[in-house]
Amino acid sequence: MHKKGISMLLIVCPNPSLDCFATPTPTGISVYREIAGGSGINVGRSLRQLDTKIKVVAPLGGFNGYHVRRLLKAEGLPTRTLMGPINTRQTCYTTRSRHVPFGNSASPEERTLSIEDIYFEGENPQGYATFTKTLIPYFKKAHTVLFCGALPPHFPSDSYAMWCRMIENSDTAIYMDTPGQTLSATLAHPDVRLTGIKINRHEWEAWTGVGFSTESFPQQSAVAAHRIAHIVVTDGPNPIMGYHQGRQISCRPLVFSDTQDPGYSVGSGDAFMAGFVWGLAHQKLSETEALQAGSLAAAHHYFNKPLSRRYLRSHLNHVEVASL
Repeated sequence: MHKKGISMLLIVCPNPSLDCFATPTPTGISVYREIAGGSGINVGRSLRQLDTKIKVVAPLGGFNGYHVRRLLKAEGLPTRTLMGPINTRQTCYTTRSRHVPFGNSASPEERTLSIEDIYFEGENPQGYATFTKTLIPYFKKAHTVLFCGALPPHFPSDSYAMWCRMIENSDTAIYMDTPGQTLSATLAHPDVRLTGIKINRHEWEAWTGVGFSTESFPQQSAVAAHRIAHIVVTDGPNPIMGYHQGRQISCRPLVFSDTQDPGYSVGSGDAFMAGFVWGLAHQKLSETEALQAGSLAAAHHYFNKPLSRRYLRSHLNHVEVASL
């Protein structure tokens, strides 16, 4: 069992980005907003709104890295950054309007979102070792650790497994939100145990190698249950599937991707992860209530409304939950 109080919730974000939101113009692309991005930073942003003591650790580099660091400082997000030689990646979210004939849609225009990840070439053989050395003292302080996002190209594919093995306190809760291939590389180490994972449908299929369905999800989750206590699969506007110790739960979220500008959907999955872990690890809620908290957090992010701990606790029963 974990101790009742949590001294610090550590978020490991090995692959941050400079997120640029833009719209096309007659002469090119116009950037209207830039924020510090990456899965771990997004999760930390939502958790801080829930009055949770956090620390985000992330490697940065180049011009983009210095810009991200300035953005984080201006935002006041508790972050430990390490500067290196490789320019931090840049993610461009471009929102466009395309014409849709009447009869095929309720509106003559439909908003679409294109996403482009820009990585910068470079070698940093000391980057992984330096980052790992920085993490060790935080592992000793944290009662909950979140590993978020993909790994940068110059990090070993089993970096998450190596970091999990460095967490000596058996009471430390370990959560992971990574692509399916990265999760597979992590679980290839038989001694790695995780408290919970949050994964998208296509990532779950890449991890398990089978198509996702209400039948295959409980079967495959049961196989991994001895190493992962909580398994959550998100699938856009469809119900969220949760598995915990033989019990399967379906949670119908309050977010529907066809109701708003798709630009607001960026980071909704990370907000869900924040609400879910906040419910389980910080508030000691049941998994059902944690799924509800995650759904509410995602909805608030999607509709660009600030989160609050009081609101989540008082509106959990507004989210539909049922057994599979």
